[in-house]
Amino acid sequence: MDKGSVLNSKVLVGVPTYPGHDFCREEFVSRLREISAPENTLVIWNGINPKGFDGFDVVDYTPPESYRNIDMLCAKQNMMRERALKEGYDYLLVLESDIIPPKDVIPRLLKYRKDLLAAMYFIRGKQEIVFDIRHFEYIQAKAKEAGIDNLAMAHYVREAAIPAFWGLHRSSIAGLECPKLHYRLWTLEDWINGINNGQGLIPIMAAGMGCTLISRKLLERVPFINDKEFSKIIGKEMKQLTDFIFFERARAAGFDAFVDPMLICQHYHIEFQDESIREVWFDIKTLKPVDEKLRFDSP
Repeated sequence: MDKGSVLNSKVLVGVPTYPGHDFCREEFVSRLREISAPENTLVIWNGINPKGFDGFDVVDYTPPESYRNIDMLCAKQNMMRERALKEGYDYLLVLESDIIPPKDVIPRLLKYRKDLLAAMYFIRGKQEIVFDIRHFEYIQAKAKEAGIDNLAMAHYVREAAIPAFWGLHRSSIAGLECPKLHYRLWTLEDWINGINNGQGLIPIMAAGMGCTLISRKLLERVPFINDKEFSKIIGKEMKQLTDFIFFERARAAGFDAFVDPMLICQHYHIEFQDESIREVWFDIKTLKPVDEKLRFDSP
């Protein structure tokens, strides 16, 4: 398939959504109209009276009462997958409804001709860091003052804007060489290093499914499954969301995953604190959060 035909590929944009994203609905739908025609868009809604999607194909999905959130998301994702396969689409773009991608997100993803490719976005969360401090004289001196000799590692937790990706690494921790690839959640520093090193697409282990392009070939091989089904397959309990599980199963089926570090989406990420909801807004240019309180009824 040449570049021209790739860019002319038929793409279904699948949007799993619910009333909890009403706070950014107007901006999201405005961008959705700019990137996809209504006839190539499938919105799957769970809730009452879907709002803001006039002209789009909206499926009102009512999950069984026994379904957990992960079961409900898995069912929505499989509905999108089945539509893409049944109606002859070449790709499925999974787009979550609190993500605002660039207007040209589809051609920019298509041009790479990859089976599994994510755009870049960030989440707000706690980040645990372990690093070798044996050669930090200042820290060693402070440790000795506290009666601690030969301090080797430091472990600390910080709040940060974190890329929503698990990267593949060959590195060392506390002087211990890791000869095989391992993976961990990206840090902001990983993202900056990837850009500064001139990397285009970066191989990854997994990603949040916020804005991810999946080829028909991969969709035919790998359906979405929940954590319980995945645990049975691998023979041990694995509590993960469907996005991580899908990437893991894609890799097992021989499909590599990538992220474009320069294709940056806005993510209107929400943190739940006590009974209130705090909305965290990220400035794309500085990556600094701009906090603004917003209250609404929880779904």
